[in-house]
Amino acid sequence: MATPLLRLGLACASACTLLGCAAGPDFQRPAEPTQAGYLSEQELSATRDQSQAEAVAPAQANWWQAFGSAKLNALVDAALAHSPTLASAQATLQQAQFSLQAGEGVFYPEVDANLSVARQRSTPYKLGIGTGTGSIFNLYTLGASISYSLDLFGLQRRTVEGLQAQVDTHRYMAAGSFVTLSSNTVNTAIAHAAYSWQLALLQGIANAQRRQLALAQTQLDAGLIPESTLQAQAQSLAQTQTAQASLAQKLAQTRHVLSLLLGQSTADKLPPLPDMAELHLPGTPPVSVPSDLVKQRPDILQAEAQLHASYAALGAASAQLWPSVSLTAGGGWADTHFKDLGAAQSRFWSVGPSANVALFKGGTLSSQQRAAQAGLLASEATYRQVVLQAFSQVADTLSALHNDASAALAQQNNTQAAQRGWRLAQVSHEAGLINEQQLLTATVANLQAQSSQVQTDAQQLQDAVALYAAMGGQWWQAAPPWIRAANGKPEATQP
Repeated sequence: MATPLLRLGLACASACTLLGCAAGPDFQRPAEPTQAGYLSEQELSATRDQSQAEAVAPAQANWWQAFGSAKLNALVDAALAHSPTLASAQATLQQAQFSLQAGEGVFYPEVDANLSVARQRSTPYKLGIGTGTGSIFNLYTLGASISYSLDLFGLQRRTVEGLQAQVDTHRYMAAGSFVTLSSNTVNTAIAHAAYSWQLALLQGIANAQRRQLALAQTQLDAGLIPESTLQAQAQSLAQTQTAQASLAQKLAQTRHVLSLLLGQSTADKLPPLPDMAELHLPGTPPVSVPSDLVKQRPDILQAEAQLHASYAALGAASAQLWPSVSLTAGGGWADTHFKDLGAAQSRFWSVGPSANVALFKGGTLSSQQRAAQAGLLASEATYRQVVLQAFSQVADTLSALHNDASAALAQQNNTQAAQRGWRLAQVSHEAGLINEQQLLTATVANLQAQSSQVQTDAQQLQDAVALYAAMGGQWWQAAPPWIRAANGKPEATQP
């Protein structure tokens, strides 16, 4: 009769589970932002570029390819392939996934089998019999048990829901690591290219200033100039040499950072690195409207998944205030002789439901529920803060790109003017209209303008990188398959 009863019990359990409600509020995705863009009307009017607040065509999957450098592409690919950061993120995500699989086992019946052999001594006093003597015997037991939780109030469902939210959290953390790694690699490569070029220009400036200092010394010896003029030339050279040392240190630091990003020792040789001539500013920036941004930025999605986990935690804490009901069945054989196991007289079994109700626990359960409610409020506030920070970052980047364009135009005019002045100085020097000191002054001015131009160009490139990262870095297309969602662009975490 055990088997029919067990089947009936499991059928009732399934029906109760389907009809039962899960305690606590169901997760609802936060409302989408209603604003159309990130900049105020005043800022948009100042930039005279309304397109910065509107969506444009999606960026290519591997966004770093928009900079037009094969060396840069290879560098990012190497970082993504060998970085310990992504390897750690992958292992952490797998850990969360396996924990979810382990948690989902609660939805299935739990079946156990046991075999035991015990030598024991009995006494009639344990049975309330005051006469007789005890006996020593061997007891062989072979049995099995099955149990199933009805989960009428959703404790198990909320717990597993929380585990799924943790998987989502770690997935979006991994996506954030991907965006950070790729953008840092591109930014560092740009900085290395700029520092290398600027260092070469500073060397040219130092060479010209050394010649100027030598000429000034000759002029001082001839009594043509005061000593203050010589000291001014010496000071200019010393400032340039100081800048060279500082820039050389920054260049070394970028190489060390690139080694770290590539997952290799600083003593290992770096792959070929791009120079400034190979890097090109991308075209139209990939700007998404705020309602799309909250669905694609890893940090926002991570905050949303953590909010989901807080909902699930509140549901689990609320469910613990209600009774827990389960069906159990067990049976087997027990005998003092192993050869008699399986005999009809040795068989035993039991089947039936059980319920557990917490009557008094010193306020522990109600306090846990209130703690979960406070945690939910904290997660909601954290989500709002993350969204506001993301919007602020996008606004900063858009403003920076506009200001970069203005600065680049002014610097380009300055560089062109310095180049024209240097060429005119060359012609004048050849014609004997100016002396070598004046030609060297024009040469230094030209090289300084070129150095400023490199710095301006690098800033534009890095601000473009910042915008790609602020938009989510196209991780749903470019990230490794173990990070990407199963069906393309990420959607909201589902309850």
